Formats: sequence, structure tokens, C-alpha cells
Amino acid sequence: MMPTNVIEDLNTARALYDRARFVEAEQKLNRILLNDPKNLEANLLLGIVYSRMRRYDVATEHLQLVLDQDPENYDALIWQALTKKSLSAFDEAIELSARAIELKPDDAAAFNTMGLCKLAMRDAVGAIEAFQTTIQLEPNVGASYHNLGQALRLVDSTFEACEAFQRAVDLAPENIANYLELYKQLQFLGAWPQAVIRLQEGLQRHPGSVPLMVSLATALGRVGESIQAEDLFKRAIHLEPRAIQSYGLWLQEAGRFSDSVKLLKQAIKQDPLHGHSYYGLAEAKAFDLDDKPLIDGALAVIDNPKQAVLSRMYLSYTLAKAYDNAKDFESAMKYFDKANQYAYQIYNAGRQFSHERAREYTESVAKLYSKETIERLSSSGSTSDKPIFIVGMIRSGTTLLDQIISSHPLIKSAGEQQYWKYEGYRITAKWLEEGASAEDLELLAENYLQVLDSVVGESTKVTDKMPQNYEHLGLIHTAFPKAKIIHIRRDPIDTCLSIYMTHFSGGPNFAYNQENIACYYRVYLGLMEHWRTVIPADMFYEVDYEELVAGGEPIIRDLIEFCGLPWDEACLRHEENPGTVSTPSRWQARQPIYQSSVQRWKRYEPWLGALLDLKNVSHPPAHRAS
Repeated sequence: MMPTNVIEDLNTARALYDRARFVEAEQKLNRILLNDPKNLEANLLLGIVYSRMRRYDVATEHLQLVLDQDPENYDALIWQALTKKSLSAFDEAIELSARAIELKPDDAAAFNTMGLCKLAMRDAVGAIEAFQTTIQLEPNVGASYHNLGQALRLVDSTFEACEAFQRAVDLAPENIANYLELYKQLQFLGAWPQAVIRLQEGLQRHPGSVPLMVSLATALGRVGESIQAEDLFKRAIHLEPRAIQSYGLWLQEAGRFSDSVKLLKQAIKQDPLHGHSYYGLAEAKAFDLDDKPLIDGALAVIDNPKQAVLSRMYLSYTLAKAYDNAKDFESAMKYFDKANQYAYQIYNAGRQFSHERAREYTESVAKLYSKETIERLSSSGSTSDKPIFIVGMIRSGTTLLDQIISSHPLIKSAGEQQYWKYEGYRITAKWLEEGASAEDLELLAENYLQVLDSVVGESTKVTDKMPQNYEHLGLIHTAFPKAKIIHIRRDPIDTCLSIYMTHFSGGPNFAYNQENIACYYRVYLGLMEHWRTVIPADMFYEVDYEELVAGGEPIIRDLIEFCGLPWDEACLRHEENPGTVSTPSRWQARQPIYQSSVQRWKRYEPWLGALLDLKNVSHPPAHRAS
């Protein structure tokens, strides 16, 4: 039996732990172990305390002492698994989690631990299975839904992840992270009005939260409430000066680059290790080799041992753009290669791109949306001609084209809507299994028009410039047979090199790897060839980026005529378009038309790899009504 003073110290240590007073708890527990080094309860609690303090190397020693004495100690197995996970000893973490599950197969904690270990390994499928079991065993714990949402996000199950984070907020509104992850998911969906509502709820509950203020300010800007957004940014900066960086990046979306530059330079003075601020300056074209202090600053911190991988990635993109501006293309490519290596590690290591699967899927889509099927079903589609779909490979010029067309007073831009990305895959999967059905079209079209109205309000025409809607043109034309589709094309290597040089904040699973990009481009070409044969030319207009930037007014007039609208001179001044631009092309889209990006790849030819395989690829003649 333990001495009374030891029992009292243990009880005091537990009470201190419960109040998150870890240092004091550590002192009490070490006092016990000084006289009784093998005390099971003291070692267990001290291992947990050190784990909570992120002192994992010490934590694992104390937890192992417990397991050496009691191999079936459930709490020690759970905490040792979590500690090993934090030390990247994933095989050991999984084995410990499995032992805990064997001991208590009906306890949610064991499955939750397994899920966290799988998630850390980027094994999304295994994590989802573990978290779903956790929820079955204990259905009303917000953290479990939060974890499930994280795993679902890894496999691009965006709607399901959104539902999981919604549930996490409802069950655990005291956790600010639940609101922030829900916001991120709604952001993916372009559901800005809903994001504003949920963030307002969160800020009402947590009025001093700077992350919630910054997120809400960004969302308010997206729904046209710029004054409220700026007020909120300033309030956030008053509480946390480092919020100036988020404000500076938001100003770029609004086209206020000079204001943005001033704030981002302040942000770098506050935190010289923050790579994202340097990257923001590069995006604003305010960062080149003539600005030596900034370049020296980026070079000085990129290899700093304290530098996080994410920050190294941003700094690599920054230096690449700076060297590109200076026409030192070899150095630029060196840093673009580094940036892509970091980005692949951060974003795509757990969502591998399969060349064969991509080909098989597009072949099945082409077979499903045959000319006969489209002609049969389109009679059941919407009669609305409001949407204008601008599609193409990413980085092909869709943002420029959207800015030009939506400069027309009768056209508003809805930006890049995620609707068809998720509904398109859902309906196509259903039709591949059950056969195409007209019954789905009415609700599909009705819901989409509601999305457009919620984003832009009333308008004669609305553009949706999600490039990858090209994958769903068969379904889109079937649902909206009167809607115009504009496909913009660009030189294959220019397009793919631009993808390789761009940070997408995650982005598609083929990004950040030249071989994957080139493969995906060929898949895209094959599917577009199919759409040319099944979509009527009077509904489908193709324009080359090179033709657009060289042709000027005649080609823009032709595009507006194709959209069924009278000519307006505003379309020649797209750089004055006041709409928000949130894509990586935000700076380029604010400039007058220029041709310097045509055949850009030739400057980088000596250092290109797999992209050069596209050298002999060419587009067929543009598909247009005669």
C-alpha cells in the first residue's frame, strides 16, 4: 500500500493535470518518482503530462516503464500510441493501437487513437474506417466528427467532410477549431453566405478569437461586404498585430496591391520567418532581385532550422518568382523544383494520382455521355440560358477570359463554383451504375441556379469559370442545353509549366509533379475531343489563349456575340472590373492584355523534364459555329 503522502501527491498531481497546470503536476510526480522510480501511477500520469507538454522523447520513456510492468495497461497503450505517432514512429503507434483495441473492442478511445495514427500516416481510408467506428461506439463526441472531417478531406469527400465539421460544431461549439475547419470546408464549396452565418455564430460565442475574426472578414469580403470586412480586419490587428498578414493578402483579392505590399512588408518585420508574407509580395509583383533586402531576407531564413516545411515552400516559390523576374531562369527552376517537392509532400503525399485510373474514368464518362444520350436527355433539361460556363485546363487563361466577359454590364461573375465538381461526380457515378435518367436533371439545374443567385444576386447572365468543369460538360449541357460553353486552350507546355509554377493551396492531386501534370493534360485532351463530337457548335465556342491576347477587340466582340448580348466597350477594359479575384491569377487578371506569357516555356527548356513530352502535342481546329 502506498504511503499517505504519496497518495496525496498523486491526487494533487491529477487535480493539477485536470486544470492543465502541467509544470506543477510534473514537479509533484517527479517528487514521487525520486523515492519510488517504478511507481506505476506516477509514471503513467507523468508520461501523459509530458505528452501534453509535447515533450515526447521523455513521455515515451515513462510510458514504456509502465508497459514493461503492465503490458496490458490500457491507458498506457493509448498514450504511448499517440506519443509514438507524434515521434513519427507510425508502425509502433499502429501496433500499440491494435493492442488497445484487442483489450477493449467496445471502447471508442482505442479506435479514435487508431484513426489519429492512420491520419498522421496519410492513410485516409484506414482513418475514416476507424473514426466511423469511434462514432458508432460513442456518437455524440464533437472531436470524433472533427477527426472524421479531416480524413474525409484527404480523399476529396468534400460534402461529407462538410457534414462532419457541421456536426463537430453542433456538438462542441466551445472548440474554435471546429468553426475554422467548417469554414475551410465551406470555402472549398464556395458557400460563402453559409460560411458568414456559421462564423458569426462562432464569433458571438468566442468574441475575442482573432482567427475567427480573420476568417469572417475574408468571408464578408467574398459576399460583397467589404466595409464590414475591413473593420473586422482592423479589429483583429488591434488584438493581434500579426493578423496584418491576412489583411494584406485579402487586399490583393480586392485588387489593392499597393496597400497590400505596405502591410506585407510590415508583416515580415514582425515575423521574418513567415514565408507566406514573402510569397504575398511575390504575388503582388513587388518582389524582385532589385529589392535586395527582401531577397536577402528570404535567402537567410529559408534554411533556418526553425523554419517549417510550409514556410520553406512559400519561400521557394518566392525566390523562384524573383529569379524569373530577373530572367535567371536556371535559378528560378531550381527553386520551382524545391517548391514543388515541398508542396507535394504537404498536399499530395496521401492522395496519389493514378494515371491509369484517370484514363479509365474519362473513358467511362465519354461512353456514358454519348451523342444519343445527350440528345435524349437534354429535352428534359432547364430552359434557362443564364449560366455561361468557362472551362479549360487550369492555368489556360480562364481567369482572364472571365474578367473580360464579366466586364459586360449584363454579366456577373460567380467565380469558380464547386457545384459541378461534386454534383457532377455524384450523378455520373450514379448513372454509370444505374443508367442515365432525366429525373435527376430538374433538381440538379434548380439547385445550381439557386447557387448562382446566392452568389451574385439577380443578373441576366452569370459566368462560372471553374476550369475543371470541362470534365462534366456532358452533364452540364444535358442539364442546361441552352447555356453557352466557352473552352479556352493554351499551348500545352505553357499550360503545364504554369501549373508546375503555381501554388494552389492544396489543389488537384496531379499538381506538383511534372509527369502527373503531363499525363493529366493528355487525359484532358482526349475528353475534350469527345465533347466536340457531342455538343452542338452553336452552344460550344473554343478560343485559344494566344488568339485572345493577340486578337484584341475582334475576338472579344465575337465572344460577346456568342453569349447573345449586345456589344459593350467595357469588355475592352477588363482590368477595371471591380469583382474579387481569388485565383492565383489575381495580379495578372488586373493588368491590360499582354503577350509575354506566350511560348514562355522556351525560356525553361533546358531544365524541363516530363513536360517536354508534350512538345509535339497540338490542338485541333477550334470548335465554333460557322
